[in-house]
Amino acid sequence: MFPPQPYSVSIGEDTPIGSTITVVTATDSDRDPDNTRFYYSLKGNTVMNLTVEVSDNGLPPRSSRVSIQIQLYDRDSFIPKFKKDVFKMRDARNTTTVVIDVEDSNDHDPMFTETSYRVEMSESTPVGGLVIQIHAEDEDAGNNGSVFYTLLGNPDKFTIDPINGTITTTQTLDYDLMRTSYKLRVRASDRGTPFSRKSECFVFVTISNMNDNAPMFDESDCEILINIHIPEDTAVGTSVTKVQAFDRDHGFNGKLWFTITDGNSDSCFSIDTENGAVSVVKPLDRERTSSYNLTVSISDLGSPSKTSSARIFISVTDINDNAPYFGQTHYAFRLRENVRVGFVIQQNIWATDHDVGRNANITYSLSSAMGGEKFSINKTTGFIKVIEGLDRESTSEYRLTVTATDGGKIPLSSSALVLIDVTDVNDNPPRFHQSIFRIKVTEDLPVGTVVFRLQSSDPDSPENSVVRYSLTAGVSNRAHAGEPKFNVDPRTGYIRISAGLDYRLKTRYNITARARDSNYRVATCYIEVEVVPVNRNLNAPYFDLPEVKFDVLENAAIGVTVGIATAVDEDITQPENSSGYSIVDGTGLGIFNIDENTGWFTL
Repeated sequence: MFPPQPYSVSIGEDTPIGSTITVVTATDSDRDPDNTRFYYSLKGNTVMNLTVEVSDNGLPPRSSRVSIQIQLYDRDSFIPKFKKDVFKMRDARNTTTVVIDVEDSNDHDPMFTETSYRVEMSESTPVGGLVIQIHAEDEDAGNNGSVFYTLLGNPDKFTIDPINGTITTTQTLDYDLMRTSYKLRVRASDRGTPFSRKSECFVFVTISNMNDNAPMFDESDCEILINIHIPEDTAVGTSVTKVQAFDRDHGFNGKLWFTITDGNSDSCFSIDTENGAVSVVKPLDRERTSSYNLTVSISDLGSPSKTSSARIFISVTDINDNAPYFGQTHYAFRLRENVRVGFVIQQNIWATDHDVGRNANITYSLSSAMGGEKFSINKTTGFIKVIEGLDRESTSEYRLTVTATDGGKIPLSSSALVLIDVTDVNDNPPRFHQSIFRIKVTEDLPVGTVVFRLQSSDPDSPENSVVRYSLTAGVSNRAHAGEPKFNVDPRTGYIRISAGLDYRLKTRYNITARARDSNYRVATCYIEVEVVPVNRNLNAPYFDLPEVKFDVLENAAIGVTVGIATAVDEDITQPENSSGYSIVDGTGLGIFNIDENTGWFTL
């Protein structure tokens, strides 16, 4: 018989085949050896393959050791159905129950639900944001099936919840400054004994680019100012500067578009929309626009677009492209001829130049083909000064050329005409063209006959050269009194016979004539009037030859005799047949003299 208590035994699921699970013992009170031989059998061997071995040494044993051999199956195939396997053993008279409790062993690795995981996340994911949740299962029970997670390689940008497998970020990820993809190695471990079982998988994280960066300049995200200087003769098409900008984003988010949004009032500049090069597209003119303050907008092509701006201050520097110019083409002044030397005309000849700086520094110079030596000009102010005495009678007008020259490297200049009109002062007396005049009149000329005309010249202006004539002496038969035989028209200078002449009373008159201008300047000449008797002088003298030629050395001394002119008078008596000689005309007038009696020519 079996003991009254059932057998209870625990075995591990990894117990090897053939292992002894437990020993059951039965006793028999019979004395007969044949009645004490035991036979054991199993009942209820439906789950495990169990065998029973009986040990018999020929003696009626009091006890037997029963060995149960178990063929091990994978416990997973039956554990869900049975917590315990119960087997019944009996003999002819009795049975006993062996309760076998199959205990779990850590014989399974944790298994991930996928061999690898792939996930795409935005770079704008905040710190602590979810990346992915992974899961592994372990078919073991208890601690053997309890799984926890770890990230291998100590990634500093990610962490994993050891319990639920949630992977989150530990810092902000930047597609443009950091890596764009990550390969995470995840380990799932159980808590089994005597050792933990593990498995691993990879999580591939791809960072998606967001337009989270605005265009920047020189590592700065603030507005910049570019200062440049360019000459105004910069050729059309010349690139004058380049806006250096970049965007940390990639793709269209980082592609930049440049535009000029302000300050290009006369459209002289353009910008390359792709590379930011600023070029001249229309001729510049500093005198029109001396500076430009351009606003350049730089936008990326992301959606929505982000924009930054830069300011470009362009100073257009001067070149000498403008000549000085005068406000007038000509200037006119009047000066009295007696103006003092050193007198400054109080009106400047002013020129302007649209250029600046050295190119606008103007110096003045004076030139004239006639009379320019009489004047000078202040090279800085343009004031004209008299430096020599003026004489209207020699030059009544000066035409001066004033030149204004700028200070450019290649100077430019322009000119203006200055007309200076010299006004007259009565500084010249009248002049007769010779001091002595000799005339002959017949004694029978009637009263009122014009016998001579006084003619004088005055180089002064007409208003200052009005002359009045008078006869002051020698007009009567007596030295100091008597009836005047001649008078003169004070305006015209005609000398007329004012009383009858008589050869027998007086044969010669020496008249003194005067010419006086309005300033009481006087010129004097002498007129020798010879009275010729009537009916006595019947023949005029004449020369044998119509032309007489003499030669004289150019260095001949004054007074040298040149030749003689001889006239013939066919009157018979004296003095009618006597000839008197005088030079009345010709190119030698005033150079040669002739003896009135002999006809000899002298220098």
